[in-house]
Amino acid sequence: MVIGKHDDARAAFESALAHIPPESAPRTAAIPRGRLHRKVSATFEMSHRHADALAACDRASDALAPLLPVPGAALDREALHEWLWVQIERIGAHYWLADVAAIREHVDAVTPWMSRVDDPELEAAFFHVLTQWGLRHERYLVSDDTVAHARAALDRTEAQHGLALSTAERRFTLGYVLLFHGEHAEATALLEQAMSEGERLGFAQLFLRCRTYAAVARRRAGDDRAVVSLAEPALLMARDLGAQDYEAVAEANLAWVASRAFDRKQALARATRALSLWQSGNYMFPHQWLARCPLLALTDPDEYSQIRTHAEALLAPSQMRWPPPTEQLLQTALATGVLATTPETASARDSLLGA
Repeated sequence: MVIGKHDDARAAFESALAHIPPESAPRTAAIPRGRLHRKVSATFEMSHRHADALAACDRASDALAPLLPVPGAALDREALHEWLWVQIERIGAHYWLADVAAIREHVDAVTPWMSRVDDPELEAAFFHVLTQWGLRHERYLVSDDTVAHARAALDRTEAQHGLALSTAERRFTLGYVLLFHGEHAEATALLEQAMSEGERLGFAQLFLRCRTYAAVARRRAGDDRAVVSLAEPALLMARDLGAQDYEAVAEANLAWVASRAFDRKQALARATRALSLWQSGNYMFPHQWLARCPLLALTDPDEYSQIRTHAEALLAPSQMRWPPPTEQLLQTALATGVLATTPETASARDSLLGA
């Protein structure tokens, strides 16, 4: 599964499920069945098949149900441990579906039980889902609490042995969180370190994810040359892996470079393609500003309808939240079709159009 063969991994897990004898004693069968259904869920999630991932989590929960705690009964710690992992997998699917209420519901369901298990890896995963909750709840206008949760997840994973892949994933997450917390230098260092780890471990998806957001970090630092060096290979790799969302990010980053080089034709073509790729995907990508901002920068001041269209899209609840001055600028643009150029709006305007 690490190298991206999700279908093969899923087939192996499903074959293992089929080989659990139906006459097995409830406890003997329930925990392996629950664990295998959870692993099937993970293969769906990595392919952005989130409804299928949630269905597999339901099957895992059903398998474990006879062993879950009831008032007055002894606690089956192994079953509880596996149930907690299933809920964490479920939260991951809801994160991609941007279902904030469901994330909160399952975080609240898991929290009281965390003190009943002694597993540093599970504790690290719990901090990771708290990070996911923060990202979605805050719409990527990241708080100090969310940064602290991401740091805690990495710290607890690094403290264990034999978790190189999980450590690299947590390092990516902290880099990603810091990128949207405005700490671009540390974010870049973490993303590029995780990228090297992903390459060494043969985890193609992680390598691509890190390369993609390292390019965004370099973009935020205004480093055109570094963006190109990261985005061009990411574009090819994303196409090879069928990673449509990351292909779109690469196109959007190259559109930004083209717009800064006054290559209007290429910038428009790449940004438009990025939006098309996101719109044809199976979940709502929250950083479509990566393409919208270059398009807005290329929009003539008297194209009122286009300005409104971009402003409405940038303000959508599914998208990244903007700092208050930029949000107010966009609200005014949505109402009037004009991107204000007053001294009071100059900083927000420059930040938006250069994003």
